[in-house]
Amino acid sequence: MILKMFLPLILVIAAPSTVLAGVTLAGAAPPALTLRATCLETTQGEVRFALFDSPDHHLGPAARASAAKVEEAAVGAKRIRTATWLIDQLPHGDYSLAVYHDRNGNGRLDRKIFGLPAEPYGFSNDVRIRFGPPSWKATRFVHDRQGQVIEVCVR
Repeated sequence: MILKMFLPLILVIAAPSTVLAGVTLAGAAPPALTLRATCLETTQGEVRFALFDSPDHHLGPAARASAAKVEEAAVGAKRIRTATWLIDQLPHGDYSLAVYHDRNGNGRLDRKIFGLPAEPYGFSNDVRIRFGPPSWKATRFVHDRQGQVIEVCVR
């Protein structure tokens, strides 16, 4: 039963995707939306993002999907690991985000018993799962300005 609840999420985020990363040049407009995965424990593998644009498609077919390498930076004695997806053009509106860290780079969300995720994952608004995937209402955020940044702690 639990596997059945997570199957849509597993299929959507694990689907092959295109890397859409970019660099903002001096004087250029910032990306419409920056999605950043934080709290990453290792630089192995890649982080996969799935962006949904309606409650009807929530955790189903993603409006957009991407994968990004984990980057590491030193902040004092601490190592900070993040992955970032820059989206240059995105209409304003309501969205939901699901992210997972594909540590072994096999292109899919590995699962434990009962279909629970075995790899770190996260959702917009840092919603955690309890007895099934989170709702659109819980993970929905409003994209309403150029240069907006959404961070998700992947754990």
